[in-house]
Order: sequence, then C-alpha cells, then structure tokens
Amino acid sequence: MSKQIEKRLSGYISLIGSSFAFSLMTVCVKHLQGRIPVHEIVFSRALISLLITRLMLMQKGISPWGNDKKLLVVRGLLGTSALFCIFKALELLPIAHATIIQYCYPTFTAISAWLLLNEALKKRIFIAVLLGWLGILLIVQPQWINSQSQELPLQAILIALGGSLCTALAYTCVRKLSKNEHSLVIVHYFPLISLPLTLPFVIAKGVMPIGIDWIWLIGIGVL
Repeated sequence: MSKQIEKRLSGYISLIGSSFAFSLMTVCVKHLQGRIPVHEIVFSRALISLLITRLMLMQKGISPWGNDKKLLVVRGLLGTSALFCIFKALELLPIAHATIIQYCYPTFTAISAWLLLNEALKKRIFIAVLLGWLGILLIVQPQWINSQSQELPLQAILIALGGSLCTALAYTCVRKLSKNEHSLVIVHYFPLISLPLTLPFVIAKGVMPIGIDWIWLIGIGVL
C-alpha cells in the first residue's frame, strides 16, 4: 500500500471515529434535557478537554501556544460558537433532526474551502452539496413541501444551521492551520478559548449538577 493511500485511509478512519464520538456526545447532551444550561455544558466540555490536551502536550514536550495565534484564536471562537448552537439545537429539536441538520456542515465546508482556501470544488463535490441540501429539506419538511408535516420551529432550525456553518468555518481554519501547527495545539486552543468565554455565565447562572448529570457531563468532555 502506497504512503498516499495509507494517509487517506488514516484520514477516513479518523473522520469516521470523530463522527461516532460526536454522535455519542450529542446523546449525552440530550440526556441532560435542559436541566443544565448550554453555557455550563460548553464550559464542562472545555475544562475536561483542556486538561486532556494539556497533559498530552506536556507528555510530548510540545509548546501549547503555537505559531499562528490569531488564526488559532479564530478557530477557538468559531468552535465555541458552533458548540453553543449545536447544544441549543439539541435542546430545542428531536436529536435525530438536530444531528442531521448539524451534519450538513460538509456542504458548507466544501464551499468555504473553495472560497477561502482556493481548493477545487469539483463537479462530484458540487453534486454532493446539492444532494446534501435536498436531504436537509426532506428531513425538515417545511409545509410548502408537505402540508401534513409537523413544521419544526424556524428559530431552532436556524440555530442548528448556524452551528453547522460555524463548524464548517472552524474546519476550514483547521485545514489551514494543519500545515504549520501540531494537531494537539489546534485542539488545545478550542477549550482554551471556550473556558474564559463561558466562565462568567457559569458564575452568574450556573446550576449544580446532581446524580447522573455528572456522568453525562464527563461523557461530553471525554467524547
């Protein structure tokens, strides 16, 4: 097997593993059923992620601060915004609908990579983008498509789409950063930005988790 094929296969496996972990994380979020505010869930995830990545960076002897700090901060801001939207959408929508709408981010990613990174938008990718949006319409089923459908709240759909767009832009930043930054540094900046942004909300309006809520919060962070 050539190195190029090996590299691509490793990338595919990593993406599938990431999607699987993210889907399990959404189940944990849904189990909290709005008992814990969204900002507190984002804070908990950031705290656990920061501890894990900082330990891994120390173990490998890598500086956590990176080179392109401005873009790393932008990636952190976009990722934090995406989490806020995704977690809020999970609170407002059925988990299947929220997850599927969120997973239209590859269509946004393809377009943003074309516009911002000058990556080719090949014909088959363009067709895939159109099919992706057709799939979203079939899931959302606005009344102009199916008059018998129970229309989902427009605000919740827009929040989910906002999360998807922010995810795509964050992925585009990761793509650019990956040429010069270690992957752990890129991951590390995500919670590094999320933590101070959410801390004031947790202090002002935090809710003490009880019982199994602790397990779900830890699961969100680890996954």
